[in-house]
Amino acid sequence: MTTASPAKSAAITLAFFLLLPFLFQKTDYVFRQYAAVPGMLEARANQHYQWQHLFGLLEVVGWVATNFQQTVIRGIGAAVVLYLTWRTKRRTPSIGAGLTLYALATCYILLLGSATERNTYGMLAPFIGLMAAASWETRDGRRLALMSGLASIMLLSHTLARAFPHTLLATTKPLVCVILFCWVVWITIRPPATTSAPPITRLTPAA
Repeated sequence: MTTASPAKSAAITLAFFLLLPFLFQKTDYVFRQYAAVPGMLEARANQHYQWQHLFGLLEVVGWVATNFQQTVIRGIGAAVVLYLTWRTKRRTPSIGAGLTLYALATCYILLLGSATERNTYGMLAPFIGLMAAASWETRDGRRLALMSGLASIMLLSHTLARAFPHTLLATTKPLVCVILFCWVVWITIRPPATTSAPPITRLTPAA
């Protein structure tokens, strides 16, 4: 039995998600929404709002990036993520390839998306939760403290944003994402450990 190539699998997946809305809405409505996508993206790009992404964080600290600068940074970020993906494929990090790729893709979407909102950072919850559980299982106190601290900051982010609007404390979620991304980059590029087994595999109970 032959398996589908990665490109074919990606095309099938993309087609599935593009056709999915037709199951729940009228055909003409879906076509109108797809046709309006370029205009909606342009309107969002020029809308002045404190988006919870990297550029919103940079604006708070004093640097407002132009549209061209944002495009360049997004391109550089995409190249970095692609390199780290290639490196992960060649040498699996200690937390496993699947979790590493999920974290890299999620951080890129959240930090460099055009209109990231605060609630979108719920995408980080599965990764942080699994890392915290794995750290508890392997008695990795430093990693458990890191994940617990990041989760606590995210839980307090709404309260901080209401108490200190238009300050750095109002952008705690993108700041957490930057810290998490830097940590994932570090474990991806560092030399592999010689004695420790991948932590996630230890969560599987013995037969």
